[in-house]
Amino acid sequence: MRALVTFFTNLVHRYMPDAFVIAIALTLLTIGLAVVAEGVSVAKAVTLWGDGFWSLLSFAMQMAIILISGYVLAKTPLVDRFLDAITSKVTSPRKAIVIATLAGAVFFKIVDTVSVFKPRLFLRRIFPDSVSLAQRARNF
Repeated sequence: MRALVTFFTNLVHRYMPDAFVIAIALTLLTIGLAVVAEGVSVAKAVTLWGDGFWSLLSFAMQMAIILISGYVLAKTPLVDRFLDAITSKVTSPRKAIVIATLAGAVFFKIVDTVSVFKPRLFLRRIFPDSVSLAQRARNF
């Protein structure tokens, strides 16, 4: 089995192009399809491609902030000790899958509960005499 894995690993390392090469090839394919299928000029296709690329900048920055925030949170002493305690229980791949699934479900439930109910409770404390939009719609 090890020889088979080594063979395919060497094959992939030898012939699989770099991610940048794949990105360039997909860019050229997209521009070519735009020229052929839509009938736009190459200059117009390149302009549209460039404009679309920069519109993704805000999304890319949001993802970067999520990654950095997650890393910073995971490196805080309290969370780091908690993660060490969880991972010390992992002794097999099966246990790793079970623990990761349960931890993900628990954390999702916590975040979901906090993000859904806390703003409503907070607003009810600020505006105790207000009527919700759903109640207003029913009474309308």
